[in-house]
Amino acid sequence: PTLGVRILHDFLHKFKKRAKHPERYPWEERWGVAQKTLRALNRSFHMDIRVEGFENYENLVKDGKRALIVANHTSFLDPLILMSFINEPLLLVGKKEVEEMPFVGVAFKSIDGVFMD
Repeated sequence: PTLGVRILHDFLHKFKKRAKHPERYPWEERWGVAQKTLRALNRSFHMDIRVEGFENYENLVKDGKRALIVANHTSFLDPLILMSFINEPLLLVGKKEVEEMPFVGVAFKSIDGVFMD
């Protein structure tokens, strides 16, 4: 857990500047840093992640098709967990309140997430 707290601190530091000045950082770089950091957090906190039906998504991507992933989530961290194990960049959409959340909101902003009412 101590390592996880350090990773979380580093994440917030890296992403606050990327969220404030996205024009300075290519989107692919912001996505890659987010994904790498989130994967490290998953490992550090020993998260037990279960996904049902992921093979359907993998088959679509393999066939060169696009997909809409709708998370039936139980926490605001679910979109970030999705980011950690899906290799292709995602466009995340969240409700307006997510924008003000300290960790999740910063992550959304850093990768140009869309907030809706």
